[in-house]
Amino acid sequence: MGSLTDKSKAIAIVGAAESDAIGNVENKSALQLHAEAAHNALEDAGLTKNDVDGLFTAGFSTTTTGEYLGIQPKYTDTTAVGGASFVIHVIHALAAINAGYCEVALITHGQSGRNMRIRGQGGGGGFAEPNQPPQQYESPYGIVGPPVNYAMA
Repeated sequence: MGSLTDKSKAIAIVGAAESDAIGNVENKSALQLHAEAAHNALEDAGLTKNDVDGLFTAGFSTTTTGEYLGIQPKYTDTTAVGGASFVIHVIHALAAINAGYCEVALITHGQSGRNMRIRGQGGGGGFAEPNQPPQQYESPYGIVGPPVNYAMA
């Protein structure tokens, strides 16, 4: 196992991209924006989803994101520390590749601030991704946000 400073492996960022639409995108879910950005980054890198064996994301579980993207990673990371999550994911991806946990890491993010508000819903301050699969079962009852998930644990 290598360290973060191990030079035995050449590691590079080979693809970076944005979703097809940027800004206030009300007609697409955050998960759709994740998928578009991921597809565009893989295309930029000359890779396919089948090459990806490490998935890093925040805001959604890697299970949800991986299923939506059609990726079955052998290593995942959902570290969420606010706006710096994706910088930390770069460091974690470097460490995972050096340790041999994965060879191709995909870091995704997709968000248009306005597409996260569910107007008129209770619980969690009314913020949740309306098109995320669990929301069809949770939002009608006001069950949104981390505190509820912790309470159910």
